[in-house]
Amino acid sequence: MNYEGREQLWKGNIPNNDVFVAENEEGEIVGFSSGGKEKSGKYPDYSGEI
Repeated sequence: MNYEGREQLWKGNIPNNDVFVAENEEGEIVGFSSGGKEKSGKYPDYSGEI
């Protein structure tokens, strides 16, 4: 992993998937995740992934 690679990943994820941001009581970001359609095709019983 490197910064540039992760930056490109999130630039693609943000407009194309659901992105969730977790904040603490001070409004600081403490975590995040994305989810969307299951892309691998390996799990036919599942329609999404996180």
